[in-house]
Amino acid sequence: PAEPHYESYPLCKHSCLVILQFCYSIITGEQFSLTFLSEPFTVHNKQISNFIYRTTSPAKINCIYILLNFINNFNNIYEFCFGFTILAFQTFRCYSKNGFIKGNTFRKAVHMNTLTCGFIGLGLIGGSIAKAIKSHIPSSRLIAYDINTDSLELAYKEQVIDQICPAIDASFGGCDYLFLCAPVSHNDENLLTLKPYLSPDTILTDVGSVKTGIHRHIEALNLQSQFIGGHPMAGSERFGYQNSYASLLENAYYILTPSDTVPQEKVTAYQTLTASIGAIPLVLTCEEHDYVTAAISHLPHVIAASLVNLIKSSDSKEGIMKMIAAGGFKDITRIASSSPAMWQQICLTNTENISALLKTYIQYLTVLSSYLDRKDKDALYLLFDTARTYRDSFTNSSNGPIKAEYVLTVDIADKPGAIATLAVLLAKHQVSIKNIGINHNRELAEGALRIEFYDKNAAEAAVNILTEHNYRIHRR
Repeated sequence: PAEPHYESYPLCKHSCLVILQFCYSIITGEQFSLTFLSEPFTVHNKQISNFIYRTTSPAKINCIYILLNFINNFNNIYEFCFGFTILAFQTFRCYSKNGFIKGNTFRKAVHMNTLTCGFIGLGLIGGSIAKAIKSHIPSSRLIAYDINTDSLELAYKEQVIDQICPAIDASFGGCDYLFLCAPVSHNDENLLTLKPYLSPDTILTDVGSVKTGIHRHIEALNLQSQFIGGHPMAGSERFGYQNSYASLLENAYYILTPSDTVPQEKVTAYQTLTASIGAIPLVLTCEEHDYVTAAISHLPHVIAASLVNLIKSSDSKEGIMKMIAAGGFKDITRIASSSPAMWQQICLTNTENISALLKTYIQYLTVLSSYLDRKDKDALYLLFDTARTYRDSFTNSSNGPIKAEYVLTVDIADKPGAIATLAVLLAKHQVSIKNIGINHNRELAEGALRIEFYDKNAAEAAVNILTEHNYRIHRR
């Protein structure tokens, strides 16, 4: 309530004090005493140091017991703060005016699945968000609808989702968060179907790479008071639920574009949720988002696809270009393997920004062509030197729309069993290999064997292990 009547809810007041004191204890690491009890007990760093109480109120004892169990179910401060917010809200609803618990209402409020998230579409991004939420907040309840029933069945089998929805229906009415993860072209239709079932308390969001269009749809349906656009700046050249994984969002920027009338507390809650699953929330307007992503994500995909098609159309009948393509060419065109349907939709929905930036890029290429025609060595050197300096200033992380590759190349003898020996060595040290193969084009002074890993830690471990065994490593 806007003005809670604490004096009318004495036990509610005590419960809120407990919650706040728990927060203080976790953040500061200091002990505290619950002074309203006859005999105090102390809590230090999430662990119960002492539990001594003598009180005539069974309701108070029950309340403390439940809260102690509640706090110990969380793995980190982000998770706890999110859960505590929900619990504090539930607490106000659990007591009668004489301050006593209505049966097991409070116990149910604590032990129920405190976070319910719905997913309309469960592909690479939707699946990765669902896996991250389930991993970081195990008590959450996730429901999903997708036209691909195989994806839903796999997610249910993996215990990522708790309920398969055969259609967009009333099942989504009780969601705290509802993620629109279907292709952008389906948002308008899905929103119309969804609107009758939406609770006003639900935070409605999407995961699309373009924001202006969805905000217009939201305004047309008068849903702006509960809509916060979302764009996790993480991805893969692969797509579909089968390629999703919980750590896809870790340390990646998660851009939020709140509608003008959405309450600040909803924005704060969404920021807390994204932080709790390991992402980095960043708030922008939808216009800012679309221009920035057009430059650093959408245009590079257009360029990568164009380069690949240039090689295809320029190659000889024998396919010599395709055969020796490696190194730099594969690096800058890797994203051309992304979903063509998705990128078609992005180009059709962020057309103005992409087209404007593409025209600017064409002007740069025209200037570069003139440098080449004039053999202007100073201008060419400055072009590459300026680009190298600026590129080297980028943070060396995967906080972008295209996930970093963790690749090593290794010098290895061309003899039977050499690759197997190396692979077994890494396996013995619990290092998983994502991909491995011969590097036939070593124009960048790379090793003969190219090894790709799932994450930075695995790559670092591999460097240490292989170096200790006298392998020569080339890092990228």
